[in-house]
Amino acid sequence: MKNACLILLTWWSVVLGAHETVPWWGPVASVADVEKGVMSIGWRVPQASKSRFEIWDDQGIKQSNVVESNNRGICRVMIEGLNADSLYNYRVCSEENICSDVYSFRTPPTLGEFKPFTFLVYGDAQLNNDVHKNVANAMARENASFAVLVGDAVETPTEAEWTRFFECARSLLSTTLFYSVLGNHEQNSNWYYDFYEFPKGGGKDGDQWWAFWWGDVLFVGLDSNLQYLSAANFALFDKETLWLETVLAKEARYKFVFFHHPPFCSHPWANIALAATWAPLFEQYHVTAVFSGHIHFYEHLVRNTVHYFVTGGGSDPTSRLHSPRADGSVTGIEGIPHYLCVTVDFSGVTVRMVAVHGPKTTVMDTLYIFPNEP
Repeated sequence: MKNACLILLTWWSVVLGAHETVPWWGPVASVADVEKGVMSIGWRVPQASKSRFEIWDDQGIKQSNVVESNNRGICRVMIEGLNADSLYNYRVCSEENICSDVYSFRTPPTLGEFKPFTFLVYGDAQLNNDVHKNVANAMARENASFAVLVGDAVETPTEAEWTRFFECARSLLSTTLFYSVLGNHEQNSNWYYDFYEFPKGGGKDGDQWWAFWWGDVLFVGLDSNLQYLSAANFALFDKETLWLETVLAKEARYKFVFFHHPPFCSHPWANIALAATWAPLFEQYHVTAVFSGHIHFYEHLVRNTVHYFVTGGGSDPTSRLHSPRADGSVTGIEGIPHYLCVTVDFSGVTVRMVAVHGPKTTVMDTLYIFPNEP
């Protein structure tokens, strides 16, 4: 295994003495390259320093590396050569040998090999800390393979806001691989790119949009903000769209796409530019489902055989469904914090909308998507 550097740690405190504590951010682990078996993990220490990263499987310690942070305390490690579909444990220790809890992740199956799995989706976690924490805790209990945030982790991209996000999401991030796409509130900030290392796609640092495989299932994350603001953004949006078509043209058992702004929804903020530009590609290349946030409610729509989900219930689901409902709207639910639990197996895809009521959850919508069928 080679080490480079990437993970995120959530906000937690390790007691150094009677009165002194050290805060951390993280952890965040994701698959950087499925074909080469590369995982990325990143964390943040309170000041520039060295950390010791330890990872092991059921045979014991696999590797221990010393990692030096950047000048903002962010550490990253890239781990190569891990076995497919295997559970790994890891921890991070300070120079004083004060260690984090033990965290874990499971690697993807071999590229091209299908095994049933579950992933989670949620969005817009930026407004209510208590609600976000309840949602993240409920998601952590699902024991899913990975989770995707469809944008707006923070209200403004400040250090304090990111600290809040990682504190609230700690239980989820410590046991689940994690991916994100940019919302409008991240503002394409450097903090986002410092924190995350995703499979290389394109744009800034190769992480502005991305794609990865889970066995023979394709996942694509996009930046839907590029349609706004400037000629430079428009040019980059065209580049992203060309890349998207190339990726979607590949054969896959199922195809899932994630971005922040919904092209269709029962709200005035439905994005007609994305509907005109990307929706035809989703139809042409038989995308199974598209997941977005931005509007703070739940809605499921079907347009020309493609399933669209709006899942903006990560913290403050106060948006209202408008009448008449959008064409293709099947189900809409207002005012309920929630996430989506998606189970993928040989016969099709099951999507559950899970409502979160404090520590309790209730499934409020369940639907089945059969291969190549609406």
